Amino acid sequence: MDILTQELLAPSEDEREATQPQEANAPAFPLWWLHESKRNFDGLPDILAHLENKMAAFQQIRAGFVGETTPMEKQIIERLGQMEQAVYHLGDSVQSAMQIVKAAHDASISQRIKRASFRTWSTVKRGWKWLLANPFYNLLALGSTILTFGAVLLKIFHR
Repeated sequence: MDILTQELLAPSEDEREATQPQEANAPAFPLWWLHESKRNFDGLPDILAHLENKMAAFQQIRAGFVGETTPMEKQIIERLGQMEQAVYHLGDSVQSAMQIVKAAHDASISQRIKRASFRTWSTVKRGWKWLLANPFYNLLALGSTILTFGAVLLKIFHR
């Protein structure tokens, strides 16, 4: 970004004084009964079970409507039935999405493990390069190779 653009995008003196830092108004966690330590991927099975119980209870409550109705009331009852079906579909969708997220989380390797394995591999690679660059190691490797080759030749021709 060039200097002119920075100057044009910068707030004026009046705006700088008027603005105050905003605090995020995060809503309270809706599932208050869920322990704070389980408000992550570990709590998904509990949330799924809770949602399943609530949806099952909601489906059992419906007893229907009794009596004569006007055409307007019939429309309202029909709309309520449609909304009820939409709620069931949403509940199924949320349950399915949570199961997919949980399965994906369980199947993936954590970033901490990935970083630790990468660090270990980098350290081993750096150590191997240092060892190969060390003249004493090269001399020792050459000597042990010659001794091994000589021992094999002695074993073969000694018989």
